[in-house]
Amino acid sequence: MNEISNKSCVVGAGHWGKNYLKTLSQLNINFSVVEQDKKTRALLKDQYSNIKFYNNIDETFEQDYDSYFIITPPHTHYDLALKCLENNKNVLIEKPLTLIPKDAKQLYKVAKEKKKTLAVGHLLLFHPAVRLIKKYIQDGYIGEIKYIYSNRLNLGTVRTKEDVIWSLAPHDISVIQFLVDSFPNKIETISQALVNRNINDIATIFLDYADKKIKSHIFVNWLNPIKDHSLTIIGNKRMITLNGVSNELTVHHKFLNEKNVFLHSQDISVQKIDYEFDYPLTLQIKHFLNNQNNPNIKYIGGKEAIDVMNILHDASSKLS
Repeated sequence: MNEISNKSCVVGAGHWGKNYLKTLSQLNINFSVVEQDKKTRALLKDQYSNIKFYNNIDETFEQDYDSYFIITPPHTHYDLALKCLENNKNVLIEKPLTLIPKDAKQLYKVAKEKKKTLAVGHLLLFHPAVRLIKKYIQDGYIGEIKYIYSNRLNLGTVRTKEDVIWSLAPHDISVIQFLVDSFPNKIETISQALVNRNINDIATIFLDYADKKIKSHIFVNWLNPIKDHSLTIIGNKRMITLNGVSNELTVHHKFLNEKNVFLHSQDISVQKIDYEFDYPLTLQIKHFLNNQNNPNIKYIGGKEAIDVMNILHDASSKLS
């Protein structure tokens, strides 16, 4: 790919924001940083000596930045993104887009009015294995999909502004939406708050796509001692698993016979699939920067983000 000509600004250089700085630097993108924490700024200035730093996003609008990456806590997303769009800037926001569906819809409306790109960081949609799974589904290799489920478990940061559903589930919801290409007609959630009252630490979300005759569930947990990021697709011809920790993609040659009994191929039962890996964050940033001034950007645009937001909202409103 040719070198991307763009002048970008990263808002928020915390734990995940640092990955954006590193990736933009590797892509030779001209960027600056907005970071309010003095200690973080001081450390980053040693690492990125040629980068301009700002304390406040308002200071940057006098400069000629094309694009903004908002990598801040979710409760700040709406105000920051709205400022960017109103100043005629393209913007990519880390997931979730916002914490309130009506705010997400307002951002999308403004983006269309301004003819600017509004994108959300659903980076797993750029995982090469997820793209390959999508192709397998489209080609009928898996057969008729019966069930999809994912695990996103780890002993991670226990948050206080948003629960485990809003923090972790957007990844898996966006992937399942991408694979199924529909919207669930029924959503149910089981959850537990163990550390802080009213902040769920463990949750299972059940999604029913009646029009596709596909059922699904997502299990998220930030109190798990073992890291488990995995995706399983059960078809009537084959099953596929993706280990999100090792990035190993496996096809299980098990199929349903006419009596709905699962059998396995006598030639080969389990097959590891080799594919060309590239970092999803790198591919996502390239996709965003190559689709500037495009309110209808594919995969991670406002429409897709609002669908994910609506599922998150419905899942949260049906806690039990």
